[in-house]
This record gives sequence, C-alpha cells and structure tokens, in this order.
Amino acid sequence: MPNITTYHAPLCMDHFRRFSFIIAFLGLNSIFKKSYDGMLETVANFY
Repeated sequence: MPNITTYHAPLCMDHFRRFSFIIAFLGLNSIFKKSYDGMLETVANFY
C-alpha cells in the first residue's frame, strides 16, 4: 500500500505556491493602484 501523503504533498505545495503567487500579485496590484491614485492626487493638487 503506497503512502498517499508522499504523492499528495508536492501537489499541495504546487497549489499553495500558485495560490500564494496569486495573492501576492493581487496585493501588489492593489498597492500599485493605491500609490498610482495617490500620485494622481498629488499631481492634481500640485497643479
């Protein structure tokens, strides 16, 4: 009887890596959007 967890662990890690990459991408996206909006506001206030 083969151990299922040894087969399942790499799959889980792959999913986790992809999931964390998506979360990091969304987080960076929102941070960039915030800073971009802030930059636009600063430019608008400057003018």
